[in-house]
Amino acid sequence: MELPVHKSSFLFHLTLESLQGKLKTQTSEHLVKVIPDRAPEIELSLYNQPEFIKPTDGLTVPVKVLDDFSVAELELHVQKLDDKVTVLKVPAPLLGKPAVEHEFKIDLEGLGAQQADIFTYRIRAADNREIPEPNVVWTTPRVFGIDKNADQQVSAGVVSRQQKLRDELQKIQQEFKEHKDQVDQKIAELNQVKEKEALKAADQDQLQELSKQERKLAQKLENLANELLQLPLYQKLAEQTQEVARTDFVKNHDTLKATADAENVKQARSDLKPVPKAMKGTEQKLDQLAQQYDKLVELENDLLNLNRLAEETDHLANDLLAFNDKLESTKPQSEQQAAPLQENPDGKQAASEKSKMEQKKEEAHQQRSPEMEKELANQQAELKHRQSRLAKDLDQLLERRPELVDAARNYQMKQLDSLVRQTSQLVEPQTQVAEAIQEQAPVAAGRPAAPQTAEQTREANPPATAQGENQPAQPA
Repeated sequence: MELPVHKSSFLFHLTLESLQGKLKTQTSEHLVKVIPDRAPEIELSLYNQPEFIKPTDGLTVPVKVLDDFSVAELELHVQKLDDKVTVLKVPAPLLGKPAVEHEFKIDLEGLGAQQADIFTYRIRAADNREIPEPNVVWTTPRVFGIDKNADQQVSAGVVSRQQKLRDELQKIQQEFKEHKDQVDQKIAELNQVKEKEALKAADQDQLQELSKQERKLAQKLENLANELLQLPLYQKLAEQTQEVARTDFVKNHDTLKATADAENVKQARSDLKPVPKAMKGTEQKLDQLAQQYDKLVELENDLLNLNRLAEETDHLANDLLAFNDKLESTKPQSEQQAAPLQENPDGKQAASEKSKMEQKKEEAHQQRSPEMEKELANQQAELKHRQSRLAKDLDQLLERRPELVDAARNYQMKQLDSLVRQTSQLVEPQTQVAEAIQEQAPVAAGRPAAPQTAEQTREANPPATAQGENQPAQPA
């Protein structure tokens, strides 16, 4: 026997009747409880995805999927504009659970990413519902472009860790707000009772439960502080978090617990009188902790950006050396030998004439071709553009964050101390790069106009310094 099952739960019973209709019996009622199978929920942790990515970089997409029963499929669909879709699937052994977390890694080189390409991607998830079919959900498509000069993506691990701690703090804030509302409601209820009445057992139990909630929240905040202590940049915030957990929350807990032992309503009211103001203050302190955390996240990202600028400056210096070597290797031999000939005026006339004739014969073969001239001009223009962009990025960063050097020193973080040294060294190498580029003789006529040099950029926007001085940082 098959029963039609709808969206709502229902009762049923069976009635049995003999062929002659003389005997009839009925079973007891049975409940069929229908539990709706909700669609999966997809959470993307990559909140600050860059608009442009280098073709040599990969893009990591952290994903978390929640379902009320089981996640059966999890995929990332990535597609280059007007091209076929590439599907990345989570292996089956990692599925089959109500909660699945995975980091998709998009290999841009493997997808043949080229300069100016446009890509889109979205996440697909399905649960294990069989009838009528699985619940399938998709995320909104996300878009990014390919640019060889794009900033490096902040590590997905860093972004994920930052968001995880932010979520923990926000959850504590929300739970404390709900807890505070319950305490306010309890105080309002006690204010409606006559003072001389004894405190009821139900009221005592509720106050005991409220004190336990306060203790649990204090422990959660303490755990968060311990996580922050593992990150040198966040240690000061961790200490402030511990202070709130060990003073404000403990004091509120003790007050609520003591009130539960009050002999009458009058004493309970008296004990609870300072609680609303104290809890309001605790709520404000949690808000301040959240604001400070967001500022430290911005600072951490800027420090990572500073490290990127240092690495790109090193790469630019190496590319300049390679460009110089290429110029020397393609220089006509007549230019290379002119100096030695001038330095030997007393040499034999016949040898001199012979050398000149040989030089004239070889010059036709040693002159740079138009293609080589164009290639060198393009390389020189690109070096100038990269140098100008690096100088501008550094100036903007130091103008926005003049405290970067002090921040690293205050938090005593070895990695940040290294970045501090790089900060002071960045201006000088970029100046040297600019001067070296300018010293190169023009290798072709009609080359593209060069962007601003570092010196010109700094004249327009003088970089802020860590000490508030008007002089550029000097090498350490």
